[in-house]
Amino acid sequence: MLSFNDINVLGTIIDTTFGRPSSSAGGIAIKTKIVGENLVITYHEVFNMAKDRDKIQQVDPVRDRAKKAVKEHFTHVKSCFKKEAGRELKLKIVSEGAEIEAMGYNFLSPIRPTLFKYTETYTVA
Repeated sequence: MLSFNDINVLGTIIDTTFGRPSSSAGGIAIKTKIVGENLVITYHEVFNMAKDRDKIQQVDPVRDRAKKAVKEHFTHVKSCFKKEAGRELKLKIVSEGAEIEAMGYNFLSPIRPTLFKYTETYTVA
């Protein structure tokens, strides 16, 4: 269970409200939030999906990028927490999931803008 001080430290590290971007690359965003005793990391990316190609082939590279980015963010949060709080942050993965959502549809265009969301939830100790 996290102490009040630990929650403040973790909240400061994951806050992207004032001056810090949610990611360093354009077109993607990584958001982290504390929900009860859980830490939720969500990756968002907008990409163009071709209507006439296999969806799995198009989504797999995006999922791989998402997993890599979330892992890097996870490592960054843990190292910053250790530096600021003076102790290691113990996280255990509870769930992970992905979803895609069409953002628009034009019958004349072969390309469909699509939002990809990937979420990992961890218990915090």
